[in-house]
Amino acid sequence: MSNNSTPFGQTPIDLSSTSGGVSRGSASLGQARVAIEAIKHHIISHNLQRGDPLPTETQMCSDLNVSRSSVREAVRTLSALDIVEVRHGRGMFVGSVSMRPMVELLAFRGLLNPGDDWRALKDIVQVRQALDLALAQPVIDAWQDKPSALMEQICWKWSSYLRLASFSPSKTALSTMLCWRR
Repeated sequence: MSNNSTPFGQTPIDLSSTSGGVSRGSASLGQARVAIEAIKHHIISHNLQRGDPLPTETQMCSDLNVSRSSVREAVRTLSALDIVEVRHGRGMFVGSVSMRPMVELLAFRGLLNPGDDWRALKDIVQVRQALDLALAQPVIDAWQDKPSALMEQICWKWSSYLRLASFSPSKTALSTMLCWRR
């Protein structure tokens, strides 16, 4: 690599910046964990977006000094989480990073432990609250001063719902904050 970049024009994956807590000489499972953390770090540090290409499997093996099977295991794990998308014959790309895997896991957990429905529901509500609160300000900032007929309609319906349900705007999160800041 004379220009210190991958075939995609990105800098190599840097193992030293990952916090996997696993040394290079660890077992295959440890190497896969290192690869998972390094790939996620690479996506974040390069500000990659959905559909952006990732380094090749060979490049990852070389940059991380891990085996091909460790990289493949890492890619399978990240693919199952919608973080990486593998397009056979074309390469690896940043995935949609959707909430689908988490939703499926919570739903399956509820089915697996039918007597524990209350805990599963509580977990879902807690995750939703945490996401609403964490994303409220960035969403508000993104929508601030941007006219949108759909957003106005949603806000009107939401404020009507709050009046009917006797909710105070201070008791709700994202949707209320969006509507009250408009």
